[in-house]
Amino acid sequence: MNNVNFTLKGNTKLYFMLISLVAICIRLLSFPKILVENTVHPIGFDSYYHLRRIQFTTTHFPENVKFDTYINFPYGFEVGWPPLYDQVVSFFALIVGFGSPDTLTVELTAVFFPLLLGILTLIPLYFLVSKIFNKDVALISICVLAILPNHIKQSLFGYSDHHVAEIFLLTGSYAFFVAALKLSGSDHVLSVDIKKMHFEDFFTRPLMYAVCAGILLAVSLLTWIGSPIFIGLIAMYVFIQFTSDIKENKISGPTTIISSVTLLVTLILIIPFVVKEVRPGLEMSSMFLSWFQVSFVAFVIIIVLILSFISSLVKTKKIVWWYYPLLIFILAIIGIFLIKIISPSLYYSIISGFIYLGGSGEILRTISEAQPLFFDTGNRFTLSPVWYNFTFSFFIAIWAFVIYIKNVAKEHYPPETVFFLVWTIVIFSLTLSQRRFMYLLSINIAILTGYFIMMNIEKLKQTKHYKVSSKKTKIEKQKQITKIDTWKGLRIIAILVIIILPNLYVGISAATNPLIPHSDWEESLNWLKENTPQTSYYANASGMPEYGVLSWWDYGNWIIYIAHRPVVTNNFQPGLDDVARFLIESNESEAMAILDARSVRYVITDDELILKKFRSIASIAGKNPDDYYESKEIRNDNLVTTTQFGNEKFKHTTLWSMHVNDGLNFECIRLIHESNTTRTEPPVKYVKIFEYVNGASIYGLAPPNETVVVYTNITTNRDRTFRYYNEAVVNETGWYRINVPYSNYGTPYEGWKIEPYKIHCLESNAPTEVTISEAEIISGKNIQVNLIE
Repeated sequence: MNNVNFTLKGNTKLYFMLISLVAICIRLLSFPKILVENTVHPIGFDSYYHLRRIQFTTTHFPENVKFDTYINFPYGFEVGWPPLYDQVVSFFALIVGFGSPDTLTVELTAVFFPLLLGILTLIPLYFLVSKIFNKDVALISICVLAILPNHIKQSLFGYSDHHVAEIFLLTGSYAFFVAALKLSGSDHVLSVDIKKMHFEDFFTRPLMYAVCAGILLAVSLLTWIGSPIFIGLIAMYVFIQFTSDIKENKISGPTTIISSVTLLVTLILIIPFVVKEVRPGLEMSSMFLSWFQVSFVAFVIIIVLILSFISSLVKTKKIVWWYYPLLIFILAIIGIFLIKIISPSLYYSIISGFIYLGGSGEILRTISEAQPLFFDTGNRFTLSPVWYNFTFSFFIAIWAFVIYIKNVAKEHYPPETVFFLVWTIVIFSLTLSQRRFMYLLSINIAILTGYFIMMNIEKLKQTKHYKVSSKKTKIEKQKQITKIDTWKGLRIIAILVIIILPNLYVGISAATNPLIPHSDWEESLNWLKENTPQTSYYANASGMPEYGVLSWWDYGNWIIYIAHRPVVTNNFQPGLDDVARFLIESNESEAMAILDARSVRYVITDDELILKKFRSIASIAGKNPDDYYESKEIRNDNLVTTTQFGNEKFKHTTLWSMHVNDGLNFECIRLIHESNTTRTEPPVKYVKIFEYVNGASIYGLAPPNETVVVYTNITTNRDRTFRYYNEAVVNETGWYRINVPYSNYGTPYEGWKIEPYKIHCLESNAPTEVTISEAEIISGKNIQVNLIE
């Protein structure tokens, strides 16, 4: 598409270097918060599990963690992430560390690598856009990407996640694919495509570009489990291109050859890796590296060849063009039924992939990044995701895309522009379905924004062509031209300001305020690591650890990597239903049964579970979140607002009883650590760690049917005092029994002070004191205390 042909003055290489320098500087703004006193604080949640795998692979190169006993404790979990990203980072760490890198070297390599990939993405982007449009649009597009908030977040120093690799590989593979299509394309009218093609043309750059595209697609399949999207998109493009070729009476042979070669190279390269990584059997799973990826690529190759054959047949028989898509649609329906019959596992893997892309499922509906682009978890309309990732560039890109579609039709559907059209529609649709795919859309947003800017610069250049009334004097004509120039110049300035300033502001804000674990979380997890019994097999995950830790899935990777402790659930979400049921349970014995089944010894809670995550917890536990809230109207003059607060049912959940009430009447759970920050009113510490113990059992004689109470004052490690309280009703034979979890002496946790327990009948004013040792609490000692002679 050459309708934008304004030429920027100056040295393109110099511009490229300056843009890259600006991009690096912005992405390094996170440095002061990521590296503090020789300690690395990675961004996000998944980064921490990547670091675990990178550490393992660096030690056992090139092996990776396939089955992790520190996830889904005590059952373990098979990790579905393909290994290549972590292996590449480990390879660089080994080079930087001269074969034996220490932990800091590995971590620094891991947090720097995304920045490197982010900057390298500018190269294939420039190459790609120069093929679709021209070098001027390409230069503006990389400038937009350099300051686009979403891409800044993905390539930020410290964000050690594979998403930036997906962007790089997607852009690189499609750049080579588009280049191959453009160089091999032809506008000659042909009745039988394949027979009249000049095959010698394909032994030069087009074929080599197709091979390079196939290599990068293979690498992407070994990097991200969702990469079959990139393969399927090529099949969709081929169908659209063949349809337009029939309509325009153009050859389709080049498209067939380029697509087939690209996919064939991908297929050949992934087979040996799949053979090495695949689990026993002929499993077809889209959630793991398996024979599904091999079958899917082979299946797409067959589809391309079938589409090509039918296309040639339609053109040879001179059939009306719209019969082609109709026939393909009918064959697709038949093919789906055949796949279901011949290979049910492949069919269900494909269907599960579509379900995942569509954001269906109870758990996905509670995850913010899996929500539709314009709606939050409460199904409320919002523009926040768009603003904080693209600012005005999103809306400008949509406007530019509409103009682009019109130009594609005017230019009779050249292959490179049709491909970009299909690519943008598919990625935009995915992003509308789940906002997590915004990072893939960032490339399209950057390209379309660059295209829009250059269109307006071109209009500014064309000012001289405006007609001026012949009746006006020469001076009046010049004034009118000057006025037009001024207004057009102001429009360009306004467009640049609207694009550059908001993107810079939001992008720099994201870089300077990275999502790293709150200091309370880091302190608490380091405390857990140093003050609780060490678990086995952290470094190699070859055996089952001694006990597990229960917390919400968001924090699982932090707990594994920082505290070196196994978890019931993490960001892969296994065991999530058990965690949700525990937190929402109102019956202590039922809650403890979950801990027993999961061999849990420690539970970690924080304010976010109460304030922001409870609705998701209730939903995953199979409850109606609205049942736990009451609405209250607040009047301020003439303004009436409605607020929701937790009702009595909420306050009887295990989560509330533990985090807000300190587990004050639990028999087997005790608070052992709390963080420093107080976050709510009434004052509650941000992060709390509880221990599940046997507890000592106080029993004895007391007046029948009386209520016996036991209590003690506890001073925490933060010098906060609260009262532990429990009670029991004496049975008809005069016996009572109360379990208590705190020890009065011998506790291994520094800073805690527990007064002797006081026990008495509810009506009595003369309590009996008893002191209990840590050994008696851990062993579940029976301690007799008679309240009557």
